[in-house]
Amino acid sequence: MKISHSNFSLGCSSYLRQLIGVGLFYFLGLNSTLSQLFTRPSEASGQKFVNMLRELIRELERLGILHIEYGDFESLARHRGTIFAANHPSALDVIALLNKIPHLTCLMRASLMLNPVMRGAARMIDCIPNDIGASFIRQAEHKLRSGANLIIFPEGTRTAVGATVNPFKNGFALIAVRNQLPIHTILIERKCPYLSKGVSVFAPTKLPILIRLKAGKIFYPAPHERPRQLTLRIQKYFQSALRTSGDAIYVEEEEATQEKAIICPQGH
Repeated sequence: MKISHSNFSLGCSSYLRQLIGVGLFYFLGLNSTLSQLFTRPSEASGQKFVNMLRELIRELERLGILHIEYGDFESLARHRGTIFAANHPSALDVIALLNKIPHLTCLMRASLMLNPVMRGAARMIDCIPNDIGASFIRQAEHKLRSGANLIIFPEGTRTAVGATVNPFKNGFALIAVRNQLPIHTILIERKCPYLSKGVSVFAPTKLPILIRLKAGKIFYPAPHERPRQLTLRIQKYFQSALRTSGDAIYVEEEEATQEKAIICPQGH
């Protein structure tokens, strides 16, 4: 197959911009790790990281490397002490959420908290490692009571290729049931496989990388509902609201928004 010189040049230019974006993220991560060597995490350090991240995202959007769209997110900026649950199609999901939801921390796989690129950022926003047994539940509850918003990816890892979501774990539902807190769902679309499960950060991709996030339904624990029952109820919602097409995951609008974006048991 013959490749024109112009197409080759465009491809090289696009990949160079992609590498610039990767380099900027690595710089932010390593700089955050160095800044956290001798300091403790605080609300101020978390806000500092978020401000730097937002500045980086604006630059990436200006360069045509990244484009993030949000649907029905207006009210989320006012939340404090809220549990958010989202599907996890790519490694960029946390970045997109931190960009829009204030006072946000998350449950993170312990091995990622040892990564030199991610360690500082994780400390600055005071992430909770998932390898501390049941104590991660108590830590999450403490953060919620102090007004932090908690984002949890119930899949536990990025979504497997070909699936809308992986089977959900129960930790987020246990926190909700123990504290009788609602769970606000967020539906994330993935238009290309970049940074999905098993895809390298250096794999070439079409630019801009497009991420769409939509605020979904709100789930309240029903009276006497067990965490596993609540987990399955929310997992079923994600499975009905999301569809796959090739490498893409997208929101089925009718399923995501039908009735009202609130599921509330009688008497709540």
